[in-house]
Amino acid sequence: MTRRDAAGPAIAAALAPVPDHRLHEDGSVELLRPVELGADPLLTAHVVRLLRECQAHRVAVTWRARVREGFDTAPLHHLPPPVPEAPPEDACPQGERWRAAHRYGSFYYRVGPSFLLVKDARDPDAVAAFTLDRPEHVRAFTGALAPVRPEAVEGAPREAVDALLDEGLLLASGAYTVALPPRMLHWPVPYNAV
Repeated sequence: MTRRDAAGPAIAAALAPVPDHRLHEDGSVELLRPVELGADPLLTAHVVRLLRECQAHRVAVTWRARVREGFDTAPLHHLPPPVPEAPPEDACPQGERWRAAHRYGSFYYRVGPSFLLVKDARDPDAVAAFTLDRPEHVRAFTGALAPVRPEAVEGAPREAVDALLDEGLLLASGAYTVALPPRMLHWPVPYNAV
C-alpha cells in the first residue's frame, strides 16, 4: 500500500474544494497558483484543512502564498509552510517567518475513547496541553475538521466553539471556522521529540 492509498480519502476530501491543484504519482500535492490567505475566507479555511491533512498523513505539499494585509499566519506555523516566491521581490515576509518557525509536531491532537488530547507547543515558551472531554467540546472540535460556520457545528453550542477559538484550537476565517491541529498519525523518532 502506498502513502497515497493510505491517505487517499482524507486528502481527496481536503483537495476537492481547492482549485488548481495536482496530485502527483508519488502522492504529493501541488497547488498550482499562489493562495492569498485571508482574501477568500472559505478558501483560506479549506487550504488550512488541506495543509492539516497533508501534515497528519505525511503527504508532501508544495504551495505558494500571498497574505492579505491583516491576516496573521502565526497560528499556522505548525503546518507545512509555503515555498519561497521567485523572483525574490515577490517574497512573502510572513512566509519567511513561517518557514523559520515551522517544527513538525508542535501542535497536534490524539483521539481517546470519548475525549481528545491536544498539545500546543507552537510557542516553545508557552507549551499547553488540553483534554477535551466534555461532549460539547469534542463535537465543537470534530465538527470543525472541515470548514464550517460556528453556528452550524452540529451538537455543539456556540459557547463551546467560542471556547476553542479562544484557546487557539480553531481558526476563524471570516464567517468560517476550521480546526487547526493535525491528528498525530506518524510519530517522529525519537517519539519524545514532540
